[in-house]
Amino acid sequence: MTSHRPLLARPSARLPAACLLLAALCASACSDTGEAPGAGAGGGAMPAFRVPVTWTVAEAGEVTETVELVGDVVSRHAAELAFEREGRVVEVAVDIGQSVTRGAVLARLDDAVLRQEHAAAGARLAAAEARAAFATSEEARGRQAGDNVLSASELDRRGAEAATATAVAAESRAEQARLAELLGQSELRAPFDGVISARWIAPGSYAQRGQRAFAVTDLEHRDVHLEMPAAVATRLDRGGPVHLRADELPGLSIEARLDELVPAADAATRSFIVVARLDGLDPEQRLLPGMFVRARFGTRRASGQAIVPSDAIITDDRGSRIARVRPPDPRGGTAEDGLPPPPQAELVPVRILARHDGRAAVESLIPDRPLHVGDIVILTGSDNVWPDAPLSPRPPLGTATP
Repeated sequence: MTSHRPLLARPSARLPAACLLLAALCASACSDTGEAPGAGAGGGAMPAFRVPVTWTVAEAGEVTETVELVGDVVSRHAAELAFEREGRVVEVAVDIGQSVTRGAVLARLDDAVLRQEHAAAGARLAAAEARAAFATSEEARGRQAGDNVLSASELDRRGAEAATATAVAAESRAEQARLAELLGQSELRAPFDGVISARWIAPGSYAQRGQRAFAVTDLEHRDVHLEMPAAVATRLDRGGPVHLRADELPGLSIEARLDELVPAADAATRSFIVVARLDGLDPEQRLLPGMFVRARFGTRRASGQAIVPSDAIITDDRGSRIARVRPPDPRGGTAEDGLPPPPQAELVPVRILARHDGRAAVESLIPDRPLHVGDIVILTGSDNVWPDAPLSPRPPLGTATP
């Protein structure tokens, strides 16, 4: 005679019921070997039909459901630069791949003519300011002399000359400022620290206003943008951990956090963008902008519930359910074939709380039929059972011991 015991059984507060059920399982196993009374080949009563199934034990523990998504590495600061005026390129100070700091000169346009115009404007401004100062002084002296010395018309004339000279000086000042700004536009400078990722100009070429000249990318501040379906975004644990890896970098393993969720879905894909920041997590700058990454993170976690193999869950258009093995009534006597009454199937509708790596945490949808740690559930053969179906349970392959 052989006995069976599950390798995954855990201690449970429902130990007496579990012991009774395990004894029934052993008896059921023995009955199929021909060792039970009345079941021999000598003409005894034939054993009644019993559904063959394998069983396992609901465990305690924790299940964290994970999701894997794909995303792209994006630089938080990236810009395409262009001159704000047209002109001949006379100097290109950097090339592709070169690091630059904020404010560094990248290229210059020919500004010889502008410098001459700026110098001339400065001279005109100086003359205009001198005339304005003299006219203003003449007006002030005339008014101090009073009406007995100068006529009213003379005072008005001096006032008009002072106002005109002041306006001319202001115009000259504005012209000089405009030329100074154009001179400043002769130099193209880096807007932030970064790397030159593209160059479209060369010395001697003619640059049009707004024509692309350089692309600068900041490698210190990079993010991973993950495209997330709405069903996953609603279960997102913002601030939770995320594991990043890249197919091109087999040894890469980065633990980041889900920092931001863009609160608007893309109109075309109906998906959300989730941002994981790489600040300080990849000092060697292995994940570069434009690279494809895979991200795995948890969405649901359940603990304190019964945990069963995912294969034990029956799912169809009616929902999900577990087939639990119910022990026979010890007061039930013997069956018609003279054998002890067999265990029976009990179907329990369940809600899946979390699922991962072949395990699922479940809870009963019927309050007066809860699932407990230590319950015996059908692992295979559950598709063939019905409520109160007589069972011939066997433990999973590899769990039997002599």
